[in-house]
Amino acid sequence: MLAVSFAVTLGGLWLDWQAGGHAWQQADWLIHADAGPVRRGLFGSAMLWLAALSGLSPVTVVIMVQGALVIALYAVTCVLLRDRRLGWIAPVIAFSPLFFAVFWAQDPDGGLRKDLWAFLALLILAAGGAPWRMWLAGALFVCGLAGHEALILFLPAMIALAALTQRRRAALGFAAVLALLGAGLMLWHLRFPVGDAAAICAALAGPDLPQGFCDGAIRWVGAAPEAHLTRPAQRLSPSNLGQLAISLGAALVPLVLLCAVGTVRTRRILMAVLVLSALPYLPLYLVAIDWGRWMSFHIVTVAALMIALVRTGRLSPPATYRAPLIALCAPIVVAPHHYIGVNPDAWVFALLGVVLCLAALAWHAAKRRADPA
Repeated sequence: MLAVSFAVTLGGLWLDWQAGGHAWQQADWLIHADAGPVRRGLFGSAMLWLAALSGLSPVTVVIMVQGALVIALYAVTCVLLRDRRLGWIAPVIAFSPLFFAVFWAQDPDGGLRKDLWAFLALLILAAGGAPWRMWLAGALFVCGLAGHEALILFLPAMIALAALTQRRRAALGFAAVLALLGAGLMLWHLRFPVGDAAAICAALAGPDLPQGFCDGAIRWVGAAPEAHLTRPAQRLSPSNLGQLAISLGAALVPLVLLCAVGTVRTRRILMAVLVLSALPYLPLYLVAIDWGRWMSFHIVTVAALMIALVRTGRLSPPATYRAPLIALCAPIVVAPHHYIGVNPDAWVFALLGVVLCLAALAWHAAKRRADPA
């Protein structure tokens, strides 16, 4: 699954480069403050500085940075999920339709966002190890937060992971530094919520910039906050809320079933992780319609916390997964879109989910015949 997702993600990055950039996946990284202060602008100005320094186009610089982050993220994930101590937790994570590897593969438009910085930071922290890794994760988080205000909601998970995987004194210092830097960056984002989209786009104009490049993220950074807040309210229909429930339910079913086995302490820890890790991201559903991404934030955070708990000996994963194996495969049939709910275009993943479900049912039937008791 990781290999397929990695190929799809890098393939999408190549197509974006061939097209000269994407109105969301690269344009959002190039919202800059050179034409005046604006939220997310510090990050974009850094990208423009790197482009001027290297002599490359800004879009090329962004794609190179995205490629490096993607390679690092998948490499860290592969190492973590190969840890045998995870037991059944590893496939439950890997097959979740809202874990980034599956989510980005079935809806490439939901990937290559600044979420990359936070996901990589979380998983590096979950791996534990020397204190320099913790500070590397912190630096990645701060870079991402400079580019997107929503990443501040990962701060509680970052602090929790540091507390789990590092010594108390180091974790406290890390939390203090991250909180101070986070507060400073959020003051910038909140002080300058709206920018001049035309001026931002004009500074990027060039013969290689595709038509419509500024019609996505750059256009929306010039919109009044009220325009952002009205969109989710307009989407609160029974159909959309139903799709939201189906998508989130499909991702949570295997995790809830995992909570149903093992010791009482294990069940309590897993349920606490599932519930508490969701709370910081709830405000996002009210201010933006990328509901699929917000659900993915939750599931990736859950994955990082469970990995850290197992690696530090605080959680003993169940030795057996008493639920039918089909419970792991069925959620893939429900491919969530990066906004609103179910993705009707992800027919390949729906087909893959059906095939995996049939294979799981065949395996279960064969096992029952071999061992009737």
